[in-house]
Amino acid sequence: MYTNYPNSTANKQKEYDLLLASNIDWTLVRLPLIEQTDKISEVQISLEDCVGYKVSATNLVNFLID
Repeated sequence: MYTNYPNSTANKQKEYDLLLASNIDWTLVRLPLIEQTDKISEVQISLEDCVGYKVSATNLVNFLID
């Protein structure tokens, strides 16, 4: 993500830094393209980088609920 999208990735880092400095209880979920399907598959998670290029809307909803 840093290589292909340096500006938006830098903005996302600023977003994270603002949340980190705040007093609120937060959870930040960053994701690639949301594919409007009901496909269910394993969701890969990384604290370092985006590990995929797209996620299904159903996978996203299930991940957020879990």
